[in-house]
Amino acid sequence: MLERFPLLELTKTGEGTLHERVEAFVALRVALWEKVSLLARLQRTVVLEDKDAAKMVDDVRGVMVNQIRDHFAPELGELTLAQGDDAVALVAMLTSVESWEQFRLSYRRSPLQTRRAWANTIKAILQGPATGLP
Repeated sequence: MLERFPLLELTKTGEGTLHERVEAFVALRVALWEKVSLLARLQRTVVLEDKDAAKMVDDVRGVMVNQIRDHFAPELGELTLAQGDDAVALVAMLTSVESWEQFRLSYRRSPLQTRRAWANTIKAILQGPATGLP
């Protein structure tokens, strides 16, 4: 799959400081959605009728989740399993094409503003829960 979507491939996975890894991850996601958002959004319009399209969306989400787990393994390793799973899901949702669409189209945020918001939020998510909830 990565050969079809080179912007989906995260290089230097897990290398660098948290700041460097977050910046690289967010830059890649914003570049990806800037390039393929129309195709991604079109594919999502047919997933209810087209099982292959639905599988492709799920496959891409799976690749992205695995990248998040690998790239942020040190921080996720400091969390409980449930907290780590929550963090992965939140980062995946935050950097999804649906989120990109809201930031860029609905809220009229620039690519730089989107990158900044995503990076700050990912850093906060990876620092662990702020409450005493299990």
